[in-house]
Amino acid sequence: MNWPLIFLGCFVVGFVLSVLSFAFGIIDMHVHFPWETHVHVGPAHTGHMHGLGPINFATITAFVAWFGGAGYLLTTQFRWLTVPALVAAVPVGFTGSAIVFLLMAKVLWSPHENMQLADYHMVGVLGRLTQDELNELRSLGPSGHLTRRLTDAIDRAAGGPGAGRGYYVPNGSVSSTGGPHVVLRSDVSGWLFGPPHQA
Repeated sequence: MNWPLIFLGCFVVGFVLSVLSFAFGIIDMHVHFPWETHVHVGPAHTGHMHGLGPINFATITAFVAWFGGAGYLLTTQFRWLTVPALVAAVPVGFTGSAIVFLLMAKVLWSPHENMQLADYHMVGVLGRLTQDELNELRSLGPSGHLTRRLTDAIDRAAGGPGAGRGYYVPNGSVSSTGGPHVVLRSDVSGWLFGPPHQA
């Protein structure tokens, strides 16, 4: 067997698949494998979010590329024997996949990025408001101007600062401070107050 050629093949395949994975990520094309894992984060899984697991396509291709590259260099440039090169290439592959995983988990992935289906529904967001906040919304009526307190509450219920934008929209008028007045989006208002009555 020609081990340097096998190592070089692992490096080329891992590198090419890593580049394709990156390119597909840019164009937002997703491929899921049955062995991919999800991490649950949160106190006692009460409000858990799905995150990135350590075994995924990017970390597997990184392992193959780093393993192959290290094995190839060790057998051709440093003239190591096959077994020591194999033994040394495995931790190098794991190191490469760990670097890719940490880069993805700490830099590229956001806990607010992967929303649950319920997060897209008004019921899910408005259901996270307190009773006082819902009562205040109802007291304003379907087209009442939302206070900063209420927009902050909707943001909180939707997942964080700015996450509720879209549930409230500017209505075209301006407040005395120069900021736009915002109201509930018509379908959100319809859910909360019922359909508007026709005259």
